[in-house]
Amino acid sequence: MSKGDRYFKAPLAILRNGQSALDALDAAVCCGLVNAGLGYLETHGEAEFDTLLEQADEAAEKQGLPTTPPPRFTLKDCDGKTIAHERAAEFWKAAHAGAKVCGVSGGNRAKDVQTWAAHTRPKEVFFTIKSEWLWNAVYTARRESGDDVTNEFKPLAWREFRILAAILSAPVNKLYGFVFLGWQSIQSRACGYHKRDLFGASKSELPPHCQPLTRSQIDLTTSRMEVLKFYLRFRYSKGARGGKTAYSFRHETREKLAEAVGKFQAEYCLKPTVDANRAKDRELTIRLQGASKQPAT
Repeated sequence: MSKGDRYFKAPLAILRNGQSALDALDAAVCCGLVNAGLGYLETHGEAEFDTLLEQADEAAEKQGLPTTPPPRFTLKDCDGKTIAHERAAEFWKAAHAGAKVCGVSGGNRAKDVQTWAAHTRPKEVFFTIKSEWLWNAVYTARRESGDDVTNEFKPLAWREFRILAAILSAPVNKLYGFVFLGWQSIQSRACGYHKRDLFGASKSELPPHCQPLTRSQIDLTTSRMEVLKFYLRFRYSKGARGGKTAYSFRHETREKLAEAVGKFQAEYCLKPTVDANRAKDRELTIRLQGASKQPAT
């Protein structure tokens, strides 16, 4: 399997799937394959997607795998409702094509789609992660579970993967290319919740493999991963609850990240003054409109 620059897109909630890290990671792979196929169709169009399907058929035939969905293939969505056969078949083809996009051999496309359908909800929050990082986490979890793993990989602990998913799920500032996160936000997201109130209301229901990380665990792990160059980070503010840190997977150097944070801070500091001026503009407009309505003497 050639990893290259391939990526997997999975729901953040997948972190709390199943009863083990391996359950969650396997589900992330399944969801990623379907999303890769659907994404390819959306960005490249039907003609190129059909060409990709032909390539996927060739690869599947060499492996002795199906090239068409099972007869009368049906799915259940996240609410348990049946997805029509025609639509289910389209999702199967997306998984089939996605396996080719992601360089995945073997597996069961029907299982991939069933897992994807069970975890796809409206307004879902996703994280998009490098294929190499996901597979490193999968192989690490397999070895820790007792499997005889022969693949060459760099160990990536489940805690490290959770923190990567947490950071990657946060919305990136489109202008400056980084995200601001405090340790409490990372804690929530590393449990599969993009909002702290949702995390607080449901943390008692979390499975054993997705228990909340402590502040100390988050601080130690994010520091280790910074040293290992998974990302760049720059302290933005301090506070009683830890403040905020800028994380970036895009900037070439920490100095460039610091420059981007500085530009953001300069713009942010101007905002109160600008907002105050606009409020005064509205007051002045109302006053002038009132004066114009006064009867002439």
